[in-house]
Amino acid sequence: MSAEDFVAKKIFFVKGVGRDITWLGSFEQTLRDAGIQMFNLVRVSSIIPPNCKVISPKEGKRSLKPGEVAS
Repeated sequence: MSAEDFVAKKIFFVKGVGRDITWLGSFEQTLRDAGIQMFNLVRVSSIIPPNCKVISPKEGKRSLKPGEVAS
């Protein structure tokens, strides 16, 4: 694998709201509301690579598999 393999070519944005008495419960509800509870999230920089295409959340979720790492 090369460094190019780790550069995003497509991105999508989601939003969600969660309310619970604990921070973790609220975070879990937020992920569920956004429809991304089945993915492993990692923190990355906020810089969007050049030529990266913004796609719809529906299309983006369709291209990922449960358990896959997403950022």
